[in-house]
Amino acid sequence: MEKIESSSTHRNRMARTCVELFALLAKKRRVSLCTICGTLNLSDDTARRWIKAFGLIMNVQIRRGIVIVGDGPPGCDDLHVK
Repeated sequence: MEKIESSSTHRNRMARTCVELFALLAKKRRVSLCTICGTLNLSDDTARRWIKAFGLIMNVQIRRGIVIVGDGPPGCDDLHVK
């Protein structure tokens, strides 16, 4: 029989994933989805959902499998990266 993950463990894993993804995006500013999936042990669909959620708080988009963090507020089309 499979062990059912407790809600606190799930919450901890989600919080850890959130912090690790934010750190990765803040550090690299351009990173492939493959790198995110491999580094954080996420499926492609899950990584895309996390990036979409991060789009609510930061200017981030996925273009051709590359996640790009731009300057400016969320939803800004200006993706110039320093």
